[in-house]
Amino acid sequence: MPPEQPQSIDQPKDSKESKKNIPKESIEQQEYIALKQKIESMQKWLDDVDIIEDQKDREDALRVAIGKVKKLFPELKISTPEELREWMQSELVKIFAAARKMDPMSDYICEQYPRIFFKSIERPEAKLNPRYLHFLEKAVRSVVDEEPGLALYSYDSYKDQPYAKEILEKAVRFVADKNPRYAFEKLGLYKDQPYAKEILEKAVRSAIKKEPGLALYSYDSYKDQPYAKEILEKAVRSAIDKAPGLALQYFFYYEDQPYAKEILEKAVRSAIDKDPRSALYYYNSYKDQPYAKEVLEKAVRYAADKDLGAAIDYFDSYKDQPYAKEILEKMGLYLSNNLTSETALRIVRLINDLHDVKDELRFLIVEKMPASALYALMVEGDREIFTSSFNGLFNRFLAKMHAEEKKGDQVMQSGDGTKTFLRLCASYNRLSEFLATMDPTKAQQILRDSVIDLGKPEDRLKNAVTLADTFSVLKDPTLMSSMSGFVKEAYAKAEKSGDIKFKKLYGLLASIIATKINDPWFSQMAVKYPLENVSSLPSKELFNPDNKNIQQYFFYKDKDGKDSFANFLRYYKSQPDWKMQDRGSYIYISKKIKDRTVEMYANKPENEEDGPDDIQKEFATRNIKTIVVVHRGHSFHAAKTIKRITDIARIVWMGSCGGYREVAGVLEKSPKAHIISTKGTGTMLINDPLLKALNETILSGKDIVWSAFWAEAEKKLGKNENFPNYVAPDKNLGVNFMKAYQKE
Repeated sequence: MPPEQPQSIDQPKDSKESKKNIPKESIEQQEYIALKQKIESMQKWLDDVDIIEDQKDREDALRVAIGKVKKLFPELKISTPEELREWMQSELVKIFAAARKMDPMSDYICEQYPRIFFKSIERPEAKLNPRYLHFLEKAVRSVVDEEPGLALYSYDSYKDQPYAKEILEKAVRFVADKNPRYAFEKLGLYKDQPYAKEILEKAVRSAIKKEPGLALYSYDSYKDQPYAKEILEKAVRSAIDKAPGLALQYFFYYEDQPYAKEILEKAVRSAIDKDPRSALYYYNSYKDQPYAKEVLEKAVRYAADKDLGAAIDYFDSYKDQPYAKEILEKMGLYLSNNLTSETALRIVRLINDLHDVKDELRFLIVEKMPASALYALMVEGDREIFTSSFNGLFNRFLAKMHAEEKKGDQVMQSGDGTKTFLRLCASYNRLSEFLATMDPTKAQQILRDSVIDLGKPEDRLKNAVTLADTFSVLKDPTLMSSMSGFVKEAYAKAEKSGDIKFKKLYGLLASIIATKINDPWFSQMAVKYPLENVSSLPSKELFNPDNKNIQQYFFYKDKDGKDSFANFLRYYKSQPDWKMQDRGSYIYISKKIKDRTVEMYANKPENEEDGPDDIQKEFATRNIKTIVVVHRGHSFHAAKTIKRITDIARIVWMGSCGGYREVAGVLEKSPKAHIISTKGTGTMLINDPLLKALNETILSGKDIVWSAFWAEAEKKLGKNENFPNYVAPDKNLGVNFMKAYQKE
């Protein structure tokens, strides 16, 4: 869904006559005009990016757009699409701030800058102006020529006026050709008008060139109209070449039509080289067709060359095929020298998913990787790795070091990776084994450096949190004795330096060690530098003033996101006391006990952007905020969830996204949040019942005591081998370390 008003802002009419009529006071408008032109320089780039259906192509186009922006505005510090869009939004805020300096109730503004007028009438007092209806008509008639999309989005403001139908028809006729997205999204305004079919046909023809998926994913809005099937067929046929993935995604709309098999085959064959990800993901749609195996193999081989992410993510669709091992070996060989953070996470997820197959196949993709690549894989994939996945990779890492005649310190990379790897080894009780691969003196030096050297001042907290996590899981008493001695040494050094913050870091690390060993000095440090107490959460902090607990779930449109969402829905549909409503781009689920209500808002995976936007509009209308935030996606989606966390959030479920960057982001948004995380990728067999139990506790009106809640959950879910990977807020020492450090 687009924003309430389209963000493209048109230039004012630039005729000599209009310049002649500009009143003197319009000199105040220069700030507005300058800001407006600044935004217009980039808006088209973003609009062009938005209509790209393929995710990889869209990401590539966004990188190009960012490059253009940096060239145009070299002073900007942006590196991601999210940062670009946030900057755009901040500039729009400035534009409207500048606009408020002008009187919107004037003929000049209504004719030259109608957007300012429509923005102004959001305030109820604007309509008290005795000439309001006069200015409204002026603005409407101006905007329908200059910016018809805004005429549609502002329709409610003039729908009862005698000229409304005339303006509506004029606007939809224009956008059907120039911007078909508006024609489909605002179909509800005119679907019963005599010209509706004509407009839709025109919009479909326009969308064939600009955005062929529009008519398909808008089908629900016109499916009951007499012209629906005719429009649908035209839309499907137009998508075959331009966006075959959409033709496959919306197959269920036309699967009972006489042309379904023909379209399905054409779309699948078109997707082989245009969208191999969709050809693999929607394999179940065509697996019974005679061409299925041929198409699947072609799509897999193409993806292995052009879209490794798809070939890895959808391995399950071809794992039983005779060429599966060949593809894994080929990808592994390429990735030995071309491993990125995102690809590492994909490989770790693949190995996790294959936990029930023989190791020969499960670890085949890494068998030819050198020790250095295996090391990088474990470090980059640490946020989602299963215990058995880590142990399998670690065993191969040791074997490769031996074959390459290398010691552990030779393979270790400098920087954050060292501390992360030591933490991983400690987590899975393999640290002593790793240190044994090098000289004892070197091993002690590495341990000492990991404690004494926290890096640059801006990196100290991050590295200290990694150490805190290491100490919290370290079981070897000999290693704990060595590292506790290094903490004492570091504290003395920090105390001598006079750096209060530096000293506080080591004081808090000493407090964590005090929970593991019996030593008077560390006990004194625990009193002097207490960790944050998150043992319980008062019930009164979990409800808005209207006694409603508002929750928002974030799902993303990858395979795991869709599977997780489907299980989430099944789970609550099986609970008759929970009420569910489909609200288009998101699902609303609620339950009430006495005067307390839990309300859950969960975007559909395919609506990962507009779903949360629509939910936010609902919250703004009701003037409410989320108190429970649940991230149901992989770590590379975490930033999208974190940016929507509210300042009153008290429980934040981050799953495997519990690394320093994510936790710091959560606490910056909501310092009082209690964070639930996992030591590896979670499983929906635990996620949904555990979250449901949490909701029932919230509804009971009792304070949440985490130790009691977790003990009760373990009785029901403890038989699942993955349950020990779930970390309660009171046991997450890394998070509590950060909270204590940031506390004044």
